[in-house]
Amino acid sequence: MIPDETRKRTYLDEIDEELEPLFDRIRAKPETDYDLFRRAVLDFHKRTQRTLDIVELISKGGLAPGGPQHSLKDTIYNLFAYMGLVESVGNVVLDMVVMLLVANGRDFHIECQHTVPRVKHAVQIGDLEDERVPLTAKLNFLKENGIAVLASTIDSDLRNIIAHLKFNIKDNDILIRGRPCNEFILDSSRKLALALGFVIGKFERFAKEKGIFWEDQA
Repeated sequence: MIPDETRKRTYLDEIDEELEPLFDRIRAKPETDYDLFRRAVLDFHKRTQRTLDIVELISKGGLAPGGPQHSLKDTIYNLFAYMGLVESVGNVVLDMVVMLLVANGRDFHIECQHTVPRVKHAVQIGDLEDERVPLTAKLNFLKENGIAVLASTIDSDLRNIIAHLKFNIKDNDILIRGRPCNEFILDSSRKLALALGFVIGKFERFAKEKGIFWEDQA
């Protein structure tokens, strides 16, 4: 079920509690790589401006209707809307949270496919993009470093099932893990959109607090 207003506040508060200590250390600066973080935020800001409307649309219910009157076409649309949300906005947000952790002294190792050294530390968002770091690797890194609630809002197994068409069609519905996906796909998409929108907003507010955007324009 879609979380009621109390539940929404609860899981977003939990995400906030995971991230805020990392922001606090950035504020203190001495124990963090502030320049690395500032560069990542500027890149993140450019990438997220194209995605905010999509996040808002899905979080407010901009999906095909579920329920007993849904069509198979609606169901397929909702499945691929979820995958698209993960692949686009989800990956952008994960990249930025990875860089937030890196700025806090947590090393993220990347296995390079075509360059030497074969293993290097991520020092900018472009490193994650250039080597096409898998979604699962980023999610595991977040979980290992105490960002478990945010990581849990992205179901990488569900993303893979959709991407590789590993689902069954029965009685005008799609079954995933033995369940009609209309029982959970709308709620999963909206919960994820709310979480991503919250995190984007948190980074944007912090950047304005620190004058990062204005520094770049100076």
